[in-house]
Amino acid sequence: MGYLHTDELPTYWQWPNVLGIDAAVVAVSWYWFLLPPEISLPLIPASVLALSVWLTYLADRLLDIRQKEPSEINSLRHRIIAQNQKILRSLWGILFLINLMLAFFGLSEAQLTRGFFLLLVTLGYVLAAQKVKSPLHWKEFSVGIIFTCGVLLFIRQPLPWTMPLMLIILFSCNCQIVAEIDRLKSPQKNEALRKNHISILINLVLATFLALVFLPIALCGIIALVGLYYLRHDIDCENSRIMADAALMIPPFLYFIWTLLA
Repeated sequence: MGYLHTDELPTYWQWPNVLGIDAAVVAVSWYWFLLPPEISLPLIPASVLALSVWLTYLADRLLDIRQKEPSEINSLRHRIIAQNQKILRSLWGILFLINLMLAFFGLSEAQLTRGFFLLLVTLGYVLAAQKVKSPLHWKEFSVGIIFTCGVLLFIRQPLPWTMPLMLIILFSCNCQIVAEIDRLKSPQKNEALRKNHISILINLVLATFLALVFLPIALCGIIALVGLYYLRHDIDCENSRIMADAALMIPPFLYFIWTLLA
């Protein structure tokens, strides 16, 4: 029995999300966005960051579908991964080795040390996420923290402490909204939906305040996330993930346009 129906394939705009590529693009975009204007995007750190994010997302999905029957896998992205898991496992191993070589030969000792520590934290999260089932958004907050650390890992200039805080809340909101839509579409709706709703609203308000004070251009992405959350009952799970990641891309994209026109 296959994992996919004959007529079930992602549309062209869904493929980056299904394969986890959009998360890597978001990470590198924010890394570039937060660099000083006079510094060009460093190729090796950006490549290590992109590969690390993608490898993490793919590893998480491969673990999700481990030892599961086709009937137990609900999301399209997991069915695609399951259908092609042998190829993806081999690709994961190859790209992991390439990423290691890039890191060892292209990063400084300080960057390697910070990266190794973040790798250990990420491994701990991935393994814990397979075991712990909690309605309290601990997974979404963990992803927000890890993702923020990855984005800031190679930035050398000091940033105000409010910047990491804003990024953690922003990235966590992204994950929270997607998880909320998944729960809404689930046949077994979670009783914690109301608590989650309050948590999302509080984080959106905090993100808005911090963006207003410290990074106004980020308001564009926050407004997009608010719109997505408002329309959560009318959007399917797969497209909600695409739209949530697209919302995170708005501030770096607008900054890119501004640099072109300046």
